[in-house]
Formats: sequence, structure tokens, C-alpha cells
Amino acid sequence: MALGYSLNPAFVKDLSTRANHLIDSIKSHDEETVRQLEEYRDEYFAARLDDSEFKWIDYRDDRLVRWLLEMLEWNSVGISFAISNFDQSVLTPRARVELAFDFSQVPLAGKAQAMERLRKTWSSLIEVDPNLAWVDVRDEEQCRWLVDVIKDSELAPWIHAGLQSPVNNKERYLLVVNTLDRSGWPLKAKKLVLRDIKSKWRRKKSKEEGKKVQCNLNVDSATKEGIKQLADDRKLKMGELIDALVAKELERKRNR
Repeated sequence: MALGYSLNPAFVKDLSTRANHLIDSIKSHDEETVRQLEEYRDEYFAARLDDSEFKWIDYRDDRLVRWLLEMLEWNSVGISFAISNFDQSVLTPRARVELAFDFSQVPLAGKAQAMERLRKTWSSLIEVDPNLAWVDVRDEEQCRWLVDVIKDSELAPWIHAGLQSPVNNKERYLLVVNTLDRSGWPLKAKKLVLRDIKSKWRRKKSKEEGKKVQCNLNVDSATKEGIKQLADDRKLKMGELIDALVAKELERKRNR
């Protein structure tokens, strides 16, 4: 419903027909309003970026989307969310980004420049990614340890409030990369801190491995295959699985 007139939902979902459909819906009621809307429509679409300008944005990438929305919220490139009583958080990230550009009063050339700045900034941010290749997102121990290290480091002030309490490895890894993105540190500084963190992780694992002893067991091939399958399901090595099962059984025995 707009200005008291009913609109067909099948049409208003489509941005390219929304303005025309609104005009057609009220044409017989108010010719002056129609003229105003036609003028607004022409002005609106004349200052709208082409869809191709948005193609570099992968809305499946939580890291990119979180960074992009924050850049617009901070008005970092001269484009920000429109101030209104409407709660834009109910919109999809794609809709929020496109509306920020669509309703900005910045001239079309300025919008194009702002989009290019965002694209180039993002390109520079992900240059650090090869230095994170050693991180295994499937390894819960490593991801939990990483979060603790970041929270205890000079990067801590840049941890996003919404990521302070991650509940799975995907969110734990997102906390790490998003903190790097938000820090504003130059690439060289990021590489140095990641190299230091990687060294700490290797020393930690080396120390743990030093406490291990080799134990050769004769078991049925079916048992060995079962251990391997269970270890894969839990994303553990076979020895780590046996350690965990034995520790659990000893704990249960002590608590009888």
C-alpha cells in the first residue's frame, strides 16, 4: 500500500518496474502526483549505478559482506545508509548496499568512484590471505586457540562486538580475518603478526608431540577402519581419537 493505493506485490518486488507500477496504480487519481513521480523516476534512474558495478560483490562471503556494510555505516567512501524511520536491518545485505547507493545524493560519477574505492580496498585486504593458508578451519582446537591469541594481542581492540562470542569454527575464523580487515594495519604488519602466530602454533604442537610415545597395536583391519572413520568424523587423527576415548573412559571410571 502506498499513498492509500494498493500495489501488486508481484510487480513491486522488481526494482525496474516499481516506479512505473506505482504511477500506473494512481494515474486515474492524481495527475499532479503522477507528474511528480515521473520526474522523480527519471531523476532516480539517471543517478543509479549500472548493475555491473556491483558484480564484484559476492554476498555469500560473510567476511566481505560484514566489511562492506561497516564501510557504508562509517561513511568511509562518501556513501552511507539513508537516514529514515525504516529498520533497514530487515533487508538483505544486497538490498541494503544497493539502496545506499541508489538513494545517495552523490552524483553518478561520485558513486562510481566510491564503488571503485571499495573494490580496490577489498582487493588490498585479501592480499593477506595466503599468509593464513596454514589455518585449518576444520580443526576446532586450532580455531579456538586462534581466537584466544587474537583476543590477547594488540589486535583485540578491533574485534567486532558481534563476533566476540563465536559458536563454531566458521565464526572463529571470521573473527580472525574480520579483525585483520578492521585493524587498518598495513599488509607488512599483518604478515609479521601472522608469522608470529603461526610460529607459536608450531611450537605448541611440537611440544605436544614431544610428549607422545609410539604405540604399536595389533587390531583387526575392520577395527582399524572403524577408528579411521570415527577420527575422520570428528576431524581428528587416529591417535588423537584413541587419546580422547581413553581419557573419557578413565574419567567415567573415576566418577563411578
